[in-house]
Amino acid sequence: MMTHTLQTPSDGVIGDYVRSHESFLKELDSEQPSWLRSIRSSGIAHFSEQGFPGTDQEKWKYTNLASLRKTCFPPVAGSEISEEQRVEILSRIPEKLEGERLVIVDGVHCGSLSERSNNLKFQFLPFSSMVKNSDNRVDSYLGRHIRHDQNPIVALNSAFIREGVFLEMPSGLQIEQPLHIFYVDTGKKSGSAVHLRHLFIAGSNSRVEIFEHYISLNESHGFTNVVTEVFVGENASLEHIKWQDQNRTSYHISNLAVAQESGSRFTSHSISTGAAISRNDIHIKLVGERTESFLYGLYLGRGNQLVDHHTVVDHLKPNSESEEIYHGILCEKSHGVFNGRIHVHSEAQKTNAKQSNRNLLLSRDSWIDTKPELEIYADDVRCTHGATVGQMDEQAVFYLRARGIPEPAARRILVGAFAGEITQRIPLASVRQSLQSYLLEELSRIPLEICSR
Repeated sequence: MMTHTLQTPSDGVIGDYVRSHESFLKELDSEQPSWLRSIRSSGIAHFSEQGFPGTDQEKWKYTNLASLRKTCFPPVAGSEISEEQRVEILSRIPEKLEGERLVIVDGVHCGSLSERSNNLKFQFLPFSSMVKNSDNRVDSYLGRHIRHDQNPIVALNSAFIREGVFLEMPSGLQIEQPLHIFYVDTGKKSGSAVHLRHLFIAGSNSRVEIFEHYISLNESHGFTNVVTEVFVGENASLEHIKWQDQNRTSYHISNLAVAQESGSRFTSHSISTGAAISRNDIHIKLVGERTESFLYGLYLGRGNQLVDHHTVVDHLKPNSESEEIYHGILCEKSHGVFNGRIHVHSEAQKTNAKQSNRNLLLSRDSWIDTKPELEIYADDVRCTHGATVGQMDEQAVFYLRARGIPEPAARRILVGAFAGEITQRIPLASVRQSLQSYLLEELSRIPLEICSR
């Protein structure tokens, strides 16, 4: 087994994280599998060497994590919930959302709020259960397509792996009802962190829809670090919907890595409405022929929020297709960042790739840094990309007002329609309706002068 020698910093935030990691290991069951101990050891070693990324790095040029670098966020390990909190949590689940549900509260699986059948034909379990049962299937997939030696945020996640969700769909199984992963931050332990690790495996010819939802119960300060690895087998289909709506004093950083085999289809719906600073890194590898990948995103910024999306779509084989459409709505002093890169490798002839990023600025002080990129090494491809930044269409506002609609309502109708171009693609009606109601309520709180140029 590979060992890692850790040079412990004597002071500073990195040193605090190293000491926190030592305490974390002492709290764990001594029967932890060797492969997981190795990942944790390697993770803290690489994080202590690299630390949090700075704005001097190109990928983090517009997203300043200075506030994260000032304070150590020790890992939280669950907390008791009151009956009042239980009622509130259940009320936040979209109405009529059927299917299996796993609930994680403050970093620990909550069985009393989860809904799982006993005779499932697939594996849908808390990560901790797989570790407890010493299941080596996790070891064979974990870290295969996302390396913590190249990403300090992933390294920090690897160091503090404790909970998450493991999903494995056997070949040929297609389920109609979605799977729901619900993360709740109760705020009882302000200034703490949760490092979630998800692993989704879709066997050949399988089909599944997953809905991930992140919420907070109050305005406490916290850090959520999520790493998700997805493997889509031959001719399989996996649809992933993620709605991040944590409070606007928290930090949320997510890394999603997807590998697709021949004939597979992967669809991502990334909705970001919460957190003071949120960062979503999505890396898709189309490793087989005739693969299809679709990325749709919507972000809403208010106050001083910073919302960052970085995407990479790697076309590695011929006859693959990808489509990427992201819409941003930025109000008050919020800041959006979008960096999308399509990489067509030399062998990936007959690639068809499209990318679009459109942004609506609803105040003078909001802004967006957008950078669509194409990197093409094949000569028989069809690839397009583009980005737009604009304000409210005054002619459209006038058109609605001429038909008796008050100006505030007219403006919000137009913003809602702009968002609807993304939300209407969500296949789960209950989630789609819940999100649309949420957006209408949030837009109603934006004063008219902020909606103006």
